[in-house]
Amino acid sequence: MAEAGAWQQIREQGLLSTTALLDRYGYGGKERVSIESWPRPQIITIHDRITGATAQVRDNKPLRLKFLEACLTDMTVQQWCELLNRKVFFWVSQERLETLLSARAYGCRPHDVITIDTRALVERDISKLTLAPINTGATLYPTATPRGSETFIPIDDYPLTQYKRWRGSRDAIVELAADYEVQHIEDISVRVERRLRDTTVDVLWQAATEQ
Repeated sequence: MAEAGAWQQIREQGLLSTTALLDRYGYGGKERVSIESWPRPQIITIHDRITGATAQVRDNKPLRLKFLEACLTDMTVQQWCELLNRKVFFWVSQERLETLLSARAYGCRPHDVITIDTRALVERDISKLTLAPINTGATLYPTATPRGSETFIPIDDYPLTQYKRWRGSRDAIVELAADYEVQHIEDISVRVERRLRDTTVDVLWQAATEQ
């Protein structure tokens, strides 16, 4: 799920994490720390120092600082934010995607939704992929699930049976994340839609086998 209009840039540059975008656009110092190392209360537009290109870095309002501090097991807030910002995240269920598309902060504007061939992604990029049993970017309540350096688990090591017992089959895997970036996104994509909440406004692109 990306900001409306982002597909062409993603198609050309790949799916870039916040860290990858800041590297590409030449950000450093205090300005970078404010974006990468702490919760962001609003969307931030960043600018490429050389080309003038722009990109939007999403807010992470669900990451409430006081509850995040309380649930971290072996990392600081800064370390956790930097870990999250280094990753590219995928929803693994339509239900969770639609919940975010309809959320108060996002439901009033359209988004570009990229559907990935999961098998193709895993077969190609498994060494950089991890799974998590929680929404790692949300600490909305004082009961937020503990999290830390062992939250993101490589696919081969993921204790699926254990998490099924803990959370049930539907929520045993909540997030799939890739480290830093996912390049050549078109090679593993099925379709790209412009969505407004649960409505498909337009199909921007689809793989030849889907046409």
